[in-house]
Amino acid sequence: MEGKPWPMDSTSTATKLLEKRRMMYEVKEEFDQAKEEERERDAEFKEKESYLRAKDLSLQQGLIQFNQVLQENDLKRNKAKKKYEEELRQKRQKEERIEQLNHDIEELSFRATSLEKEVTKMRKYEDFLERVREKNPDDFTDISDILARYNTLKQSYEDLMKKRHQLEEELQDIKWTRDLYEKEKKDQLMELAIDIANTQKSIEDLDIIRSDLQKEVDTVSSTATEKDLELGCMLTAIENLYQRCKTEEPGIHHDRTTKVKETQNLNDYNYRAKTAVSKLNAIKAYIKDIEDILADERSVELLKESTHSSIDKGGVTKPEA
Repeated sequence: MEGKPWPMDSTSTATKLLEKRRMMYEVKEEFDQAKEEERERDAEFKEKESYLRAKDLSLQQGLIQFNQVLQENDLKRNKAKKKYEEELRQKRQKEERIEQLNHDIEELSFRATSLEKEVTKMRKYEDFLERVREKNPDDFTDISDILARYNTLKQSYEDLMKKRHQLEEELQDIKWTRDLYEKEKKDQLMELAIDIANTQKSIEDLDIIRSDLQKEVDTVSSTATEKDLELGCMLTAIENLYQRCKTEEPGIHHDRTTKVKETQNLNDYNYRAKTAVSKLNAIKAYIKDIEDILADERSVELLKESTHSSIDKGGVTKPEA
């Protein structure tokens, strides 16, 4: 539509109107055609959608039926498997029972054979006991009397053996208690020996430490004495220098704050140090005054020398005038 040429501007209004109306009809026809195509595509889409939905529903139903068949087969298979396992378990139990019964039969047969051998073996003892009874009719009237005497003696022997065993156990307990007591005492003696050795070592270490501390105390005392002597010399030198300043310059007074109070302890080194500092300040002031005086004297001397020099120069130049 956009590629079609528009009418020339020189055409009349009616022609322009007809042209526009024709264009509008063309646009409407194209729109109706596009709308019809869209409706056909929509109908085709709905038809395909219905077909796919029906097919999907059919597939779902088939899948459900297939799952049901699978579940039924699984149930049948599990049931058959359980039945097979149960029958197999019962078979194993019966086989084990048969094996146990055969083992019991063998044991009973072996026991019967053993008992027969034992009876055969004991028969000669019975004959022996019968002969003993016949030889001692006054002591034994029957074989049971002999067996009763034997059982009594056997019981007495077992009682004696038990008592002996009990006494041996008590003896072992007593020996064990004695050994334990001896071991504990040995351990205690060893611990005491170790404690004594440690204590002796501690005493020796303390003696060494005490000796070192005594040496340090002696060293500190000697150093303190030397420091006190040195401080005393310094204070004496400051006092001598201070007194010399006062003697040399009696007219200058810088000692207003350096007078020692009569109530002050002269052995107090802190106070003496403060006083020495004040005196040093005074000495510094005296020295400053002396330096100022010397400077003034040098200035006067320089002035005099300058004056004499000027006078000498004037005397030399006067004849030339």
